[in-house]
Amino acid sequence: MDNYSLSEPEPNPEEEPEPQPEAEKPGSGAGVSEPVPNWPSATQEWSFGWELHTYGIGSIYAVFTILCIAVLIRSCVRKTHLVPPYATCVRILLLVFGLLRSVCLFTDAYNHTSFFPSLVYYLLWIIAEPCLLSSFSIYFLVLQEATQFRPSRKKFRVQQPRVLIGIVITHFVIAILSPVLFHFTASVGHVFQIICGSYYILIGICVVACFSYLAQNLQGHYNRMRNGFLLKTSLKEDMRALLKILLHVYLLIASGIVLSVLHLYGLLGVYKVLATDDTNIYIEPWSWWIYQTVARLVELLIGFVLFQAVNNNRKIKKKMQTIKSRLDSSTSTIKQKHTVPDDVTSLNQADDGHIKEQQSEKIVSDDKNFV
Repeated sequence: MDNYSLSEPEPNPEEEPEPQPEAEKPGSGAGVSEPVPNWPSATQEWSFGWELHTYGIGSIYAVFTILCIAVLIRSCVRKTHLVPPYATCVRILLLVFGLLRSVCLFTDAYNHTSFFPSLVYYLLWIIAEPCLLSSFSIYFLVLQEATQFRPSRKKFRVQQPRVLIGIVITHFVIAILSPVLFHFTASVGHVFQIICGSYYILIGICVVACFSYLAQNLQGHYNRMRNGFLLKTSLKEDMRALLKILLHVYLLIASGIVLSVLHLYGLLGVYKVLATDDTNIYIEPWSWWIYQTVARLVELLIGFVLFQAVNNNRKIKKKMQTIKSRLDSSTSTIKQKHTVPDDVTSLNQADDGHIKEQQSEKIVSDDKNFV
């Protein structure tokens, strides 16, 4: 009887493996292609840090979105036809970026409760990245037009509008294809995740190179104003304005470098896309929290700097026109000081001709005396 009683519950172990696939859902429900922490234990470990990250940073994104909407409405009401189309494009991209980030963080941050379908949420989240980087890239064209900067190197093709727009469109295509392909074929989607992250880093490096080349040109103007003949009280205001432009450019360069390094760290250190061990389906909670928090803050920094710089575009253009006109006028006066006037050169030439005539007459007279 004991043997029968022990053999009767044998079908029960067959039912035990059934909950195992359900345990993988929390890790994959928050995103299509990115691994996530174990949400129940991670939120308890973070405690107030989770609310600070989601609602605190989400509120800053919401304020940023409201500011973008207000500026666009004001520009439409005032009909500022002098605003270049690139500047309007940057404002629209920044608006979409802030709106998508704030909606995703407020409704269901990182889709940790699977409120949205994973594909829909990941599309909303990842489209914000090319919006920010595209506004970063297109603002270079705005600043290039405002500062009247024309690259002298023909080999530096990245600065051309067609090349930048092509890079932006390609980034959008790759960002959209990455979650879609992962939704249907995980292996191909994983490859596209690596491609999308690498392309993001590559674009960041290219944009930083463009801004560095522009900063080098502006730094040359500032050095010319600071050193030598341009140290006058009337030009100190122009020097301060040029210094503000340089600080904006250098801040964007530093933010772009930090954002590219963060994405590289996220790919290799946090998400470990090149790792071959798939036994651990969850990410360490605090490394994920620190990475996401720093990345969101750097994104906000770039967004606010671009927002302020685009709004001051007309002032920058006027200041650069006055600065360049003064530089050109000062260089022309210096050339006049160092060059000899035409009347003086003509007198010198006349004196030289008279001396030569006297020498030739003396030679002729000597020949006659000798004969």
